Amino acid sequence: MSLLRLSGHILSWTIRL
Repeated sequence: MSLLRLSGHILSWTIRL
């Protein structure tokens, strides 16, 4: 599990929202 990868996913979700 990588925090950096999770951060990227969160950023994608925020942009989608």
